[in-house]
Amino acid sequence: MQEFHVQFHSLRDVLDFVTLASKQKCRLIVGNDRFQVNANSFMGIFTLNFRKPQRVTAECTEEEFRQILVDFDRFLVK
Repeated sequence: MQEFHVQFHSLRDVLDFVTLASKQKCRLIVGNDRFQVNANSFMGIFTLNFRKPQRVTAECTEEEFRQILVDFDRFLVK
């Protein structure tokens, strides 16, 4: 399992993130210590405080993870 953190700044960011997440071959979970939702779920992400950084957990290979970091670069907390 791999992890990274994302930050959304607008409704468009959330929509774009979910669109990218739904194209991934591996399972992505977004959340914090209290709540976790499927990254493919637009409504699920809105149950989180999406204006604060969120942890994304990816169940994938190392190669898939490297590609995910490229795909989601604009959302990454650096």
